Amino acid sequence: MKVLLYNPPNEPIKLAEGLWTVREYKHSGFNIPGINVISMARIAGDLREKVSGIQLTVQDARIQGQSPEAFYTMVASNHFDVVITLAGCFTIKHDLQYIPPQKNILKIVCPLPASIPVDELVEQYRPAADVLTTTEVNQPLVEALIEYAANGEITRTAGLMVRKRNVWSNTGPANLTDWSKAAPAAFELFPFKTYLDIQTKNKNIKFLYLTQFGCPYGCSYCSQAKQRLQMIDAKTVVEELQYFVDTIGFKNISFIDNEFPIVKKRSIQICKGIIKRGLQFSWTCSNRVELANDQLYALMSQSGCKSILYGLETGDPDLKKNINKTHDEKIVKSAIDLTRKHKMIPSSFLMFGIPGETKDSVRTTLAFLKRVGVEHFSTSILFPTPGSPLYRELKSRGKLKETDWSVYKYQTELLFEHDQYTSIKDVKRNQLWLTKRMFVHVAYRKMKAKKTVMTIAAFCAYFLYWISPSDLLFTIWKRLPVSMKSVFKRILVT
Repeated sequence: MKVLLYNPPNEPIKLAEGLWTVREYKHSGFNIPGINVISMARIAGDLREKVSGIQLTVQDARIQGQSPEAFYTMVASNHFDVVITLAGCFTIKHDLQYIPPQKNILKIVCPLPASIPVDELVEQYRPAADVLTTTEVNQPLVEALIEYAANGEITRTAGLMVRKRNVWSNTGPANLTDWSKAAPAAFELFPFKTYLDIQTKNKNIKFLYLTQFGCPYGCSYCSQAKQRLQMIDAKTVVEELQYFVDTIGFKNISFIDNEFPIVKKRSIQICKGIIKRGLQFSWTCSNRVELANDQLYALMSQSGCKSILYGLETGDPDLKKNINKTHDEKIVKSAIDLTRKHKMIPSSFLMFGIPGETKDSVRTTLAFLKRVGVEHFSTSILFPTPGSPLYRELKSRGKLKETDWSVYKYQTELLFEHDQYTSIKDVKRNQLWLTKRMFVHVAYRKMKAKKTVMTIAAFCAYFLYWISPSDLLFTIWKRLPVSMKSVFKRILVT
């Protein structure tokens, strides 16, 4: 049985902005060029080992690009029996073009992240596929191909949407993938050296690495909220890290797990494994402030961790309730201080456009950030990720203004009826207001602590940014080459 596992080309509009399309278990979107294919490699590993008689071909078309017509020709000339296409939630229209039209081919689509509502996908986009995976990917795919090889059809495999005579039916809850019994990821089938070269060329040398799935916490904007936590075991993680560091040459790795330290014992084993094997690389991860731990942070720092990202989102108590965040100010400050104690950088995610947000609540957040000592931060605008509690609530209340997921990441308009904002410009105005003041605040603190040419220059630059009309300097910044941005960051942020 000849099987093609296919990652479609980059979404053209975002590629024109220098961004690659991401299709992973927990994340669909766009990022700086060179992002890799961890989920795809894990799928390939399971299929290769567990489906007997399979002749597996993998293709990441993001590297060389490919038109739908060229894809159809390639599929026909290779006489594939099964084509499995990855489809990202926010590139769904683009990705569904890459389903072959031939009737003698079993066409399977894996929507990612795996938590998106597949019944809505079928209703809105009418994919020309035979099978869709639902809440799981690896285990249903393995079972489906085994059944198809034996019977020539798929009727019993759980965790799928199956189309018969243009009628879609759900085969029931999926059997969960047992990651303790998962086959080794087929990393050697993918051009990781090419990914590294592309990342290095684009000054993006951070390799994104996923080892956890699901999350026990209930943040309303997250599509993985309250989903069963599953993890790659510590021994496998260390072995994969050694492959990426020693064989491929990655020296900066970012764990994109929701909370890397969520299971302390496993995290300690990973850190000790990195130290024992002498792996020389820098890494970052995300964590919740209540999971900060002195013993673990010491090991994380020793094993090369340079930064921990905390999803603070807001400092306003009422807004925290609206997105089901529970962090206490004292715990936040304690986590930030503990991170710095172990020579790691505490960084924070901030979110704008939360239901109930006003200019006063943004002021409250600014004061909160100053009190807890935040210096490094990034901002984003809230959007209802399909499958998340927030999305389901807004949809049930008829508050969604846009149902086409393909436009969600562009954020040119408000995606839902906000109780305070009337346009996306209002949200961006408050986002810029806080950003400018935080930059000046941090630059002033650094200049006050240590007066050097760099700290004085940084303060002057950020003060100029603060008083500049609208977002003029921000617009200029976006248009600078990546190499020039890197130079400015070293001067102004360090």
